[in-house]
Amino acid sequence: METNLRLLGLANRVRNVLGCSSVSLLLECADPIFRHPLLASLTMAHEKMLLSTHDEQMAALMQHERVRALYDMAMQTRLLWCIDSMQMSLPSLSEHANFSIAVAPLERPEGIIGFFFCIADQPGAFYTNRCALLEQRLPELSYELEQILKWQNEHPHAHYAEQI
Repeated sequence: METNLRLLGLANRVRNVLGCSSVSLLLECADPIFRHPLLASLTMAHEKMLLSTHDEQMAALMQHERVRALYDMAMQTRLLWCIDSMQMSLPSLSEHANFSIAVAPLERPEGIIGFFFCIADQPGAFYTNRCALLEQRLPELSYELEQILKWQNEHPHAHYAEQI
């Protein structure tokens, strides 16, 4: 539970810094070549692999072909990618809203440890200084995420003690 709160706090901090409507943290890397070893120690029984400030949005987004392609490009190139104008119906945004989305890989020397999916409720939001700000903060955020997951890996029973 503490780990989930710390991870959600990380996503909330990114949302506040960027002024986004929502930020999701996906703890996975689909390609085993690029995957950080800590991700192998996570299982669905211990941690949710997706933490989001708006869970319903992320579920809807991951069904969209353009978003999955954006995720694949971010994973393969290890760069931040965005779509400046996307239109679809999402929870917490008006029906068929026009919004922008950015996908940023969180990378450490050992590999990719996760991804931020950032949604802004206006088109072109990430082609301003927001993209540069996020890119500048990615090494720090990646390090912090790695430390949270290392702590969880070293204290696997802390999660269960809090639940009891």
